[in-house]
Parts: sequence; C-alpha cells; structure tokens
Amino acid sequence: MKLHTRLVSTMLLLVSLAILVLQVVSFYSIQETGYRHIVDHLSSISQLTENYVDQYLADQVDQVKIAATHQELTDDELRGLVYLVASFDYVFVLDPRGIVNHSSNLSIVGRDMSSERFFIGGKERASIYPAYHSGMFSDHYLPVSAPFHGGVLVAFVGLSHLNEIVADETGLGATGESLMAYRGAAGDAVFFTQRRFSDVIGESIPSGNLDRPIVQALLKNESIFFGSPDYRGHNVIAVTKYIGSVDFGLVTKIDESEAYTAVSHLRWLMLFMVLVSLSLMGVVVYIVSDSISVWIVRLSRTIDEVSRGRFDVKIPRLSNIDEIDSLIESFSRILATMKVAVMNVQKGIADQGILQQGGRMVPSQAEGDGSGLGSTNLKKQSASRKIRSSKRSSPKKRRTKR
Repeated sequence: MKLHTRLVSTMLLLVSLAILVLQVVSFYSIQETGYRHIVDHLSSISQLTENYVDQYLADQVDQVKIAATHQELTDDELRGLVYLVASFDYVFVLDPRGIVNHSSNLSIVGRDMSSERFFIGGKERASIYPAYHSGMFSDHYLPVSAPFHGGVLVAFVGLSHLNEIVADETGLGATGESLMAYRGAAGDAVFFTQRRFSDVIGESIPSGNLDRPIVQALLKNESIFFGSPDYRGHNVIAVTKYIGSVDFGLVTKIDESEAYTAVSHLRWLMLFMVLVSLSLMGVVVYIVSDSISVWIVRLSRTIDEVSRGRFDVKIPRLSNIDEIDSLIESFSRILATMKVAVMNVQKGIADQGILQQGGRMVPSQAEGDGSGLGSTNLKKQSASRKIRSSKRSSPKKRRTKR
C-alpha cells in the first residue's frame, strides 16, 4: 500500500471514529436538550396561563369589593352592574339571614342561600369560591362575595369568560393546547373551557383515570408527564398546575409525535453538520497527507538514482516539516560521504593499476580502457620504455664512427 493511501486511510479512520463518538454523544445531548426545551416551553406557557387566571380571579374579587362600597344597590343598579362588568352573569344581595332581597334577575328574589359557602364566608371577607352548580340557572359559576351592610353581595362569574385566557394556542404548535377543568360532584374532572379538538363543553373524566394529566392536576400533582393519554387518547407531554383558590386543574400539553418531530429535525440537522464536517476533514486530511508523502516520494526517487551510480542528482529542497528536513539533511551528508569514498577508491585503483606479468609491465584490465587515471599512467610508462631503448642503442653508433 502506498504511503499516501495509508496516511489518508489511517487519518480518515481516526477522524471518522472521533466524529462517530461525537455524533453519538451529540445525539443524546441534542435529544435531551430538545426535550428540555419543549418541557421548559410548556412550563412557561402553563405558568403564564396560571398567572393570567390568578390575576383574572383577583380582578373579579376587586370588582365585587368596589361594588360593595355603595350604600345601597337596587335591582336596577344590579342590572346596570351586570351590564358594566362583562364577566358578571348575575349579581344579587343576601340579607343577614341569607335571603335574596335584591337581584339582577328577579326570579331568584326571596331564595334562601344561607347554607352556601359564599354566604357564610362572604360575611367576613371578600373572596372567590370553587365552581358552583346553580340549580336556579342550571349552569356552573364562580361565586364571588363580599360583606355588604350586614349582608353579602354576590356575583356569579361565568366560567366561559376564562376561555379567552385558556384557549390561547400561541406557541403550542399544531397539537398543543391548554385546558381547564373543575371538580364535579362525584370528584370527576369536568372540562369547562373550549378544547382544540372537541366542541363538547362539560365532558368529564372519571377520577379513577389516574393516567390522565387533568385528573392528576385536580389531585394537586403539579408535575410533567410523558406519554400520558389526553381526552382523545393520544399520548402527550403535559405540564399540570393546580389553582387552589377555585379548585381548578390546568393542563398545558402537546402531542408526543409533534414534540419528537421537532427533536428529530434537530437530530437530522446535527447529522448533516457531521457529514459536512467529515467531508471537510477528508479534504484537509488528503491535503496534509499529500504534503507529507510528496517529500518522502521525492527523497525515495533520489535515493533510487544514487543506487544506480548517479551521484550528481539534485537533492530535494527543505520541506518546512522538521522531521523530513532532518531526513533530507542526513541523506545529503551521506551522499557527500559516498562521493568522497568513491573518489578515494578510484584513485587507489589508478595508483595500483600497473601489474607485472612475465617481466613486462602491462596495464591492468581496470585501466585498459584508456580512460581516466589509467590512461595517463599508461602513456607515462610508454615514454619511459622509449628512453631506456634509446640509451641502449647509443654505443653502437659511437663504435661505427670509429
């Protein structure tokens, strides 16, 4: 396997493993963050709705307290009060015995209400009471009462007026909603606000259905529920609240399918980002590994040329990589040493290139090619033989002259 391929493969494997671990950790982290965000969002809406309801109820008490400051309230004045305060459906005055002596609805004048909580408590202080089923008007109301000149001033507030607060679906997506219920005579949860997926008002959930968030809310269990069925039977994520002043249960919920879809979108977004990161890392790894391997390949080619006897090759320039630069410098020193050694060997062979063979001086085979230092020595040896031959022939010439 080539070095470049091995570097790329190894680095990509390491990066892939690191990103895989990061993806697993990020998956659970994003999932947990997504769920926490959904729960926090539901909790904030639930708390905001509870605050609005509490403020609305406090305003009703204040309205009755203000009306109770009048010296006297006639039937016409009570009807005018109903006209002025939209949340008041009926207003009437109970004398010290609990008998209705003035009312915006004359049909109840003379009724005995001395046993009602709003009369007993209203003689002492202004307050609001849990939902009350009026046999006179065949509906449920919130009684608000306050002391009034020895008797009690009472206003019946219609539960439907709370719809404007609770039915607000802002920020709850396609399946989210807030809903409220009061405790019925048998302890069951009775819905009285408009629901997103049902037009039925007054539907009840038996108190024994403890898996329903609205039942848990009326049990004063303020908590977060996952996978609990709502009134449709759909599994939801729900936040429950209990409004003690009127014994109301409040539930803010969203379908799990929608909530998990939002988390799934975050997960896919994270996966896309990981793939993009992996691609970018792949490019970076390829460039880095190529920048390392190219110098090693060049140095390998240079060494191969030297092994073939070429000592005049060009050594690669420095690479800005400390380890490779050190390798190139070491090879440069080795090559210089090899050049000096080869020159010394050639000189030694040239100095010992003439061998004696049969009393004659002949050039060795290493010098027989007539090249280099061997050729020069051969010429010198030939000149020496000519000089010696001329010296031997000189006496003969001198004897001839005589």
